Amino acid sequence: TWKVGAAYLPLDVAIPPERLRWTIEDSGAALLVTQSGLAAGKELAAEQVLLCDAIDWNAIGCDAIDRDRSTELPAPTPTPAAGDRAYVIYTSGSSGRPKGVVVAQQSLLNLIAWHQRERGVTERDRGTQLAGLGFDATVIELWPYLTAGAAICMPDFELPAPARELRDWLIGQAVTVAFLPTPMTEELLAEQWPPGIALRMIFTAG
Repeated sequence: TWKVGAAYLPLDVAIPPERLRWTIEDSGAALLVTQSGLAAGKELAAEQVLLCDAIDWNAIGCDAIDRDRSTELPAPTPTPAAGDRAYVIYTSGSSGRPKGVVVAQQSLLNLIAWHQRERGVTERDRGTQLAGLGFDATVIELWPYLTAGAAICMPDFELPAPARELRDWLIGQAVTVAFLPTPMTEELLAEQWPPGIALRMIFTAG
């Protein structure tokens, strides 16, 4: 998205279809990237819709790079400028109609740099992605880790989950840094934890 000079808008398919449709329309999204199963029955519309699971990647040569044709590939686009849009995130709408907030590249970079410095994030870390995709907490869950070369662990069970199940998952995934809502953190801290686990930090908000 950034390489073509665009901004991204994360959408959580768990929200009501009418809210999804309204958000896409209000944002003026030019391209909707999704999967057939997620879009089915929701009547989602944008200028263009790309169904990732409907693409024959082998047919378009994405399985390997043809080195003889590498000179024909388009030149890399310029690095985004500080004031360029990075992403758009919508408020909850609890005080009225949701509003789309445009966040600039420089703001995202400031957040990433601060988080990596304060949390000591390195390529050896394993973070978590537990927030809903339409919630701005995903920004602090993903980018400080991916830009440091760290791993992201995503649960294969629905949240919220029992504290013991979440604890066992954090231990089993060797998660080193986790971001959790305050109530979930309180429940986790009440559990018994074995010594010598990888988890070195839980930070919370709410």
